[in-house]
Amino acid sequence: MTTISRLFSRRGAIVIEFAFSIPVFMALIYYLHDVPKLQRYQEQMDFVGQQVAQMLQNVSQRRTNKRITQSDIANVIRAAYLTVFPGVSMLAPQMEIIPFGFFVQCSLLYIEGEPNNKASVKWRLVCYITQGPFVSFIFKDISGQQLVDPSVISPSLTIKNGEVKILIISELQYGKPFRFVDGRRCSDVSFREAFGFLIHDPRPYDTNGNSHTNFCNFFTSHTIFAPVAGLFDDTRPQ
Repeated sequence: MTTISRLFSRRGAIVIEFAFSIPVFMALIYYLHDVPKLQRYQEQMDFVGQQVAQMLQNVSQRRTNKRITQSDIANVIRAAYLTVFPGVSMLAPQMEIIPFGFFVQCSLLYIEGEPNNKASVKWRLVCYITQGPFVSFIFKDISGQQLVDPSVISPSLTIKNGEVKILIISELQYGKPFRFVDGRRCSDVSFREAFGFLIHDPRPYDTNGNSHTNFCNFFTSHTIFAPVAGLFDDTRPQ
């Protein structure tokens, strides 16, 4: 074999080795960086839901009137989401600016057990934090969640006739109409980049299950608990 043919043979071998090594390298990046990060986001949302439940159960116990108010809910949600937005990182410097592109969304659903193994949502309160400490509340339509199988409301929900449970839905919402601090439009930044993944591109859904809308939810977690007597009833918190 001539020197030239040996050279081309070696180069060919290097190209083949390189071609085989790229998928392995990408797989390593995915499993060593993206998978732990994905798990951490989901664990954070699970922990947020658990904290919200625990604090709601205890925040009013030293008061004569133990009924939970919107102010209680706002304070609890701010505190619980500090695990995701530590310090003052939840604070937006001005209107329409979202430091991370994503922000707090947390929902509370009051559910009553009905005869024949059915359940009904009596009210659904959705809480947003997009401008620092200010919490926005929206009561959403619940007409599609009346006298339904509990799994329609939440896959893990079990409830008996006459029983009351609270479902906490904790998640992060990405707002395409907003801007980052450096002026970039959130709509121009991929979900992969916004959440800090190298390869994984998280799949977005809005609150109705539609993908690729202006407001998309990520890392949704369901936490269900039976509230202490006197905290809630079938009328909306004020």
